[in-house]
Amino acid sequence: MKNKILDPSPAATLQFKTKDGGQPYCIPVEGSLGVLALGDLGIIAWRQKRRQFKLELAARTQQHLQNKQA
Repeated sequence: MKNKILDPSPAATLQFKTKDGGQPYCIPVEGSLGVLALGDLGIIAWRQKRRQFKLELAARTQQHLQNKQA
């Protein structure tokens, strides 16, 4: 039976490098065909990026609402 990582911890952030230059590949929040081509690891990395973006957006929204009330 194959072990599946459904909800990896933020500490286990996946990073990919480009084939031609070894430059780090930044996973877009919207996703991409390149991420899909990476298979299950690409999907996991995209989910991590999306989760991180949502947390940052929620924090900024909360801060904005607190500043607006002050």
